[in-house]
Amino acid sequence: MKTRLKLLPLSSVLASALCAAAYDPTDSISTYAELGYVYDSNVFRLSDSQDTEAVLGKDHRGDSIVTPQVGGHIDATLSRQVFSVDANVYMPRYLSFSQLNYVGWNNSLGWNGEIGHNWFGSASFGDQKVVSDFGDILLNQEDLMRTLTGSAEAGYRINSSVAVVVDASRAKVRHSQETILDLYNDQYGAKLQYTTDRGGVFALGERYQKVDYNSQTFNGFTVNQDYTQRVTQLTAYYPFDPRLDIAGGYGLVKIHTDTTDQSDWQANATLNYHATDRTKFSLGYSHALNAPGSTYGESIKSHYLLGTEWKVTDKIVTNASLAYDKYDYPASLNVAAYNDNVKTANVGVSWKPRSSIETSVYATWANRDSTVELRTYDDWQLGATVKILF
Repeated sequence: MKTRLKLLPLSSVLASALCAAAYDPTDSISTYAELGYVYDSNVFRLSDSQDTEAVLGKDHRGDSIVTPQVGGHIDATLSRQVFSVDANVYMPRYLSFSQLNYVGWNNSLGWNGEIGHNWFGSASFGDQKVVSDFGDILLNQEDLMRTLTGSAEAGYRINSSVAVVVDASRAKVRHSQETILDLYNDQYGAKLQYTTDRGGVFALGERYQKVDYNSQTFNGFTVNQDYTQRVTQLTAYYPFDPRLDIAGGYGLVKIHTDTTDQSDWQANATLNYHATDRTKFSLGYSHALNAPGSTYGESIKSHYLLGTEWKVTDKIVTNASLAYDKYDYPASLNVAAYNDNVKTANVGVSWKPRSSIETSVYATWANRDSTVELRTYDDWQLGATVKILF
């Protein structure tokens, strides 16, 4: 009964919005309310070898999660300057594992614009709070990760085709439980960019990254190391015709810690092909150092993606995707080398009966096969959402 009472105000809002929503996608101010439901078969990503009742104190691993959320967007244009505000607050509610209930958000402020005839730039600040992936934290506990990010970019057009662009950003990551992963992530970049008459973009750039962990030890063992990384990379995007576009990049990476120096490479490629006006196929590949602060130890991640989208009608769209991710954790510090292989499949259907109403249903299956037995798991999810814009 308590759960029903808590959700009643939002359901009332949704019901009234169905009758009175006056949403216009061209408006400078918009708000929305959304209600989501998902059943997760393995909330804590337990392996088959773990005893559910011994670990969780319950005889089941799955749970139903109801997530109400609200948000909004504001755009303000002054001459050639555009300012924006985005806000999103959500409250996942677990019907069985209620100790996992939390309030999260994803809010941002932004600016982009032009100064004079040749200068352009952008700046943003973001504040996000999410729950960490249960597959990458210890002791099956809830860890809330908050990330504060500030970034800025400035560019100068040498002529109509060539521009020089520089950027800088800083991210502060804090965890409620896994505080060993707290860090600062500073990045600086510069590139020379060439834009073709057909909209293709080619760039050669250099990026410097510095990662400083607040603490490098856990229970007397060193588990993290501060590091710096330099990447020299060539990137390209080219629309061959309205049906086909390709993007990609290749870079050389140098990583330095207090104890080691190593070199690697990174690459990414995407292809989008519109077979018909209603059917699209996508291919994706990437190989790079995994983002710091999300799990213990640095890893090299290789990602493969196959996706498709079919517009059944103007209001109904189906999608499906298959993904394979390989994480290689080299031997370092007090941890032996290991790897994870993650396979993911997803299917979904979205329906927009009118411009102010968006609904979807989806199913997802994931399997992680790891050389560390306790990191191996299977999971499936079945969910639905309804979103009202006004």
